[in-house]
Order: sequence, then structure tokens, then C-alpha cells
Amino acid sequence: MHRLEALIDGIYAFAMTLLILSFDIPKLMKGTGSAGLESLILSQSDRFFNYFLSFMLLAVFWLVNQQIFHHIKHTDTKHIWFNVVTMMFVVFIPYSTSLVSEFPDLTAGEFFFALNIFLVSMMGQLGWLYATHRRRLVTEESKDEHLRSSLMSGWVAPFVAVISMVVAFIKPVVCSYLYLSIPLILAVMGVIIKKRAR
Repeated sequence: MHRLEALIDGIYAFAMTLLILSFDIPKLMKGTGSAGLESLILSQSDRFFNYFLSFMLLAVFWLVNQQIFHHIKHTDTKHIWFNVVTMMFVVFIPYSTSLVSEFPDLTAGEFFFALNIFLVSMMGQLGWLYATHRRRLVTEESKDEHLRSSLMSGWVAPFVAVISMVVAFIKPVVCSYLYLSIPLILAVMGVIIKKRAR
């Protein structure tokens, strides 16, 4: 379990670091004045937004993964492969982020990014479903209501990603903003679950 967690932490850290590579400073900008530099920074506002969005989504996925692993007492080969495949799609996020940054508002780029988010979140959810089925890998201390609520929360990101894939064919410019609802929905669900637990 410790080795699997270390691998996952390392891959998330690597993917989050790679996001910065979507920025580039043209060599022609060397020696330019303040106005030229300001113009360059403003022209990359879409890249800044996509960087922030992808970084925060990766942070949310990593946090959810940490909460899930808190309930898991041991792993097996199938569970490891669920996580390995999930990490394969996590590492793709810097590439899909570069696509939507390089070709903003195009259906293909927005659809590919949404598909990437869907695959990351769906594979993570399938791994969690596998672990909790008949309490296969979870600790004895984990309460059934906590497991049920975490499984419910796990459907939020795939659901939003599917909506984004559809919207990509209608209004691509809206897609990126839809992902901002993921942490908001999860926060609201967390508050509701806590109130019910009292």
C-alpha cells in the first residue's frame, strides 16, 4: 500500500509540474519593452486559466485519492491495475491542457480534455467500487455511510465531464467553466453529508 501511494503521489506531482510547460516565452521577446511584455502576458490569459483549472482538478483528484486510501487496508493485483491505468490518464492531462490552450474554443480540443477528465475520474471511481464491493479492501473501521457518501461523490467529476463532452459540440467556449462546478458540488455535498451525520 505504501509503495502504491508513493507511486500515485509522485505521478500527481509530476503531472502538476508538467502543466507549466504549456507556457513559452518567445526568444524574439528578449530586449522588448514593458509594453511588449505586458502584451505577451495578457495574450496568454487563456493559458493561465487552463493551467489554474487543470492544476486545481489534479489537486481535487489527488485529495479524493488520499481520502479513499484512508479507508483501504490492503490492495491486490486488480486494485493496483485500476490505479495504474488511472495514473496513465493523469499524466495525459498536461497534454490535453496544452491542446485547449493552443486551440481555444475548438470542439476537438475541448472534447479531448473532457474525455481525459472523464477517464481519470471514471477509472478512479471504478477502482473505488472494486475496493468497496462487499468491503473487499476497506478497513473494518470504515462506516457504511461514509463509503456510500464517498461513492456518491465519485460520480460528480465523470458526470460533469460527460456534460462537457456534449457541450463541446454546441458551445466549446463554455466547457472550461463547467469544471469549476466540480469542487463546488463536492463542497456542498460534504456539508450536506456532515449535517445528516449529526
